[in-house]
Amino acid sequence: MRRIRNRYVIALVLCVSLITLFCISSYDWKDKYPWPIGDIDNTIVPIEGLSARLVEGTLSRTGFSFIVENTGHDLVIFGASYYLQVYRKGSWYAIDNSPSEWTAEGYVVPCDGSHYFTRDWSSIYGELPDGKYRFIWPFRYVDKDFRLISDEEFRLSLEFDIKINWSLSDSVVSH
Repeated sequence: MRRIRNRYVIALVLCVSLITLFCISSYDWKDKYPWPIGDIDNTIVPIEGLSARLVEGTLSRTGFSFIVENTGHDLVIFGASYYLQVYRKGSWYAIDNSPSEWTAEGYVVPCDGSHYFTRDWSSIYGELPDGKYRFIWPFRYVDKDFRLISDEEFRLSLEFDIKINWSLSDSVVSH
């Protein structure tokens, strides 16, 4: 009788272990987020003469303020559109929640100039859960008459961490 009970205990422990292993392996980290997570996008090329920095004390789960500095030789024009990416398992992933249409505003950062911007993404992304994020803002170079210098679109990025008790000293990187 004791031998049979030991076999049942071993079988039960084995079943519970297998179920636990299955549950852990089938967990998809993308389920943690309130919006769909898209494809990997690691393509940010640092832009010489253009940088962004977070304004101290402005980072929240719903937005931030930042300064774009242009030490280059061309005018830079940004539109209203931007998007966020999330960093997981060594790669950046698009967050598929951005509106498909944006208003046609233009923000110019002059040569050897800077501009202060504020972004509130609460209406698009809501409150960001803990994680490492990257703000992406497409831009183009224009001449003094605001004509495009090329058809190529560039992307300015600003990385930041959201966590329960974060501070500005946590990694904030600009490209």
